[in-house]
Order: sequence, then structure tokens, then C-alpha cells
Amino acid sequence: MPKISILMANYNNALYIEESIKSILEQEYKDWELIIVDDCSIDNSVEKISKNLGEDRIRFYKNELNQGYIATLKKMISLSSTNILTIVDSDDAINKNALKTLMKVFLDNPSVGLVYSQNWHCDENLKILKKGY
Repeated sequence: MPKISILMANYNNALYIEESIKSILEQEYKDWELIIVDDCSIDNSVEKISKNLGEDRIRFYKNELNQGYIATLKKMISLSSTNILTIVDSDDAINKNALKTLMKVFLDNPSVGLVYSQNWHCDENLKILKKGY
């Protein structure tokens, strides 16, 4: 199965970043790379990201100046080594079969260019408050 690039922009999400990374590490689909770019955070999120840098599939970069979300997203796209990309923001968590499901849709439907999933709105403890669109 093809490799997927997971793009994660971070700016001051120390409260959530570890759970977000954990949700990627626990994926059933294993052929991925996680590209994290920190956009000049002033909290301790960089330290929390650094705890996971022993994992070969995680690549971490820091912007020298705050660039904003779109410029950071463009940077991550340019750093990607694959042509299948997904965005998981640093305050998001995905279920353990999210990448497996995403890749199945792409492989079963070669003409598909974009796949989107339902989201759930959660509190700071990841308790589901309501289902999104």
C-alpha cells in the first residue's frame, strides 16, 4: 500500500499535541510519515513534540518567524515525500483506523482526488460533545 504524509501545523497547542501525536502512532495503517512544523510557539509544545522524535516516521521543523497557518501548510506540502496527504491539526486526534479507511477509499476509487471524514467536537479530555459534519 502507498505511503501517506500526515501534515501537522502547530502553534501553542501544548495542551493537545501529545494526544494528537499519540493518535497517529497508534494507527493500524503503518506506512506514513508525520511532518510537524511549529510556527514559533511560545508555550512548551516544542518540548512535548521533542519527546516523540525517536520515531523514524516523524519529521519536525520549526519556522524561524511566525508564518501563519497557510504558509506553514505550504511548507509542509513541499516537505512531503508522497502524493497522498492528510491534515491532522495539533489539537486533533484521529481514531486508530482513520488512515486505513482513508487509504482504502483512495485505492478503491483511483479517480478520487479528495477524501474527507466526519469530525467530532470534543472537550479537553477528548470526551465527545457532538458530532460535526
